[in-house]
Amino acid sequence: MMQHNMLYLRQQSLNDQQVHIKKKNLRMLIVFLSASANFGNAFCGNSAAPLQREIQNDMNIIETDFNLLFSIRGLSNLFMPFLIGTIVEKFGFKYCLMLLCTFCTIGQMFFAIGLSLHNYHMLLMGRFIFGLSDSVSIFQQTILCYWFEPTQLPFVFGILLFMVKIVRAINDNVASVYFNATGSLASYFWIGFVVCLGSLISAFYLTTIHESVCESTQSNATREKEQELKQNQQKDLESQNKDSEESSNATPKKEKVLKEDYVYLLIMYMFGFSVIISFYPNLSCLLQERFAYSNEDAGHVASLPYLIASFATPLFGSLIQKMGESQYEFLLTLSTGLIFLTQMHFTLMSDAIPTIGNVKTEPNNMAIIPISLFGIGHALFVTLQGPLINKTITDKSNMPKALSIMKVAENIGGMFLTFIAAYVKVQTNSFIGVHMLYALFTLIPTVLGYHFIIKLNRKMENEKQKKTKDAISDGNNDDIELEKQSLKAKQSLENSPSVNDNSDEEIKTEISISDSTEMDCISEDDTSKKSEKNRD
Repeated sequence: MMQHNMLYLRQQSLNDQQVHIKKKNLRMLIVFLSASANFGNAFCGNSAAPLQREIQNDMNIIETDFNLLFSIRGLSNLFMPFLIGTIVEKFGFKYCLMLLCTFCTIGQMFFAIGLSLHNYHMLLMGRFIFGLSDSVSIFQQTILCYWFEPTQLPFVFGILLFMVKIVRAINDNVASVYFNATGSLASYFWIGFVVCLGSLISAFYLTTIHESVCESTQSNATREKEQELKQNQQKDLESQNKDSEESSNATPKKEKVLKEDYVYLLIMYMFGFSVIISFYPNLSCLLQERFAYSNEDAGHVASLPYLIASFATPLFGSLIQKMGESQYEFLLTLSTGLIFLTQMHFTLMSDAIPTIGNVKTEPNNMAIIPISLFGIGHALFVTLQGPLINKTITDKSNMPKALSIMKVAENIGGMFLTFIAAYVKVQTNSFIGVHMLYALFTLIPTVLGYHFIIKLNRKMENEKQKKTKDAISDGNNDDIELEKQSLKAKQSLENSPSVNDNSDEEIKTEISISDSTEMDCISEDDTSKKSEKNRD
């Protein structure tokens, strides 16, 4: 099936109708390949979180050292998004995505070797290399923006996130069960290495299909446009002698990425993702320490947010698609507010009560409620990211740059908050201060989103008022022009010489006619008098 698709895409000359048909037939395959290209990053990215206690005991490290494994992953990803643009321009879309998936595979290999050799520094090196692959999501969203219409993107992103979250939920459920069954840490991470190899193969097929259908037609279209522009410029130079300033003004200006609306989104997603990225690595340890769960039960409960998010993202995608673009900002603020409430709920909850004697402590199952709400907020928050950026950035050529900048901001927030949360936990020996810290970081985007909604509403009202004023002014101008035209018509009629001459001639003829009639009347009177005299 895959070879048939590859042979089918070897055509070089494609018209618009053929491209549309190919896109329509290959869309579901593109969605699956886009998701599977990120399976390795999704499976291995948080694979250490359910086994936090086991890794700390095996490697003889503390919680700050464990969280440093996640912080250094974000550190490496600070530089990669800035290099993506130049790499894509020099080597192409295909080789850039293949390079990122290769980093994912090599990083996981070093991490598994470090666990086998009990070498903490090799663990750090493996996580640093692995963090370079976090930019795979940039290519996922960029490719889907080329293959689908803007109205279809919310549902498509929901399907994509559904498959990715399912893989992460499988990791959380299987990790502790596998360790309890085998007693080996390193072998489980070698399984993750195999998953990374599968993602590398999917990335190859994904980029090959994308280059065959989209990029070839875009290159031909850009060449035709450049030829048309050159011909038009030559015609203009032959007909008119234009200045260089006019020619520069004729060229279209590129859209700026760092617009005001994009900056709002950048700050909101930086603070929101910092909490999400930092919360998941500590969730299993939180459930074991505060609420007395075993390692297997903690892994099952910790997978609830991923399971809920995996099934909720397609539903949210279709819901967002029906509600329209005008409600995106409100739903984003709602998602951050929901995450804020979950963290406040954790601060108000009581820990599991230890029992007396040898009786096992019963876990506090009320922790499932805020964890489930966190999964809903996370699903809505992530589903809105792609459609919001697509709404804000109208020029699709700026999409990789916009997504890269946002990815860097997310990594900065997640890197610092993960390390700070571990430091607060070690200093206070409690998770209450950590939850308060998370609540503060989610309160900031919630307040900012509320201000953003007010700003957009004022902007829409001002645009409506301008439209009404323009319509009224256009109507008044039409009335004034009609009055001017009627006045000109009257003046032209009054001042026209032909009309005056005709009126004078008519008056003269009337006077002459009246004079003639009077003379006739006088002559008749004289004749009648003479005849009477003769009779007498």
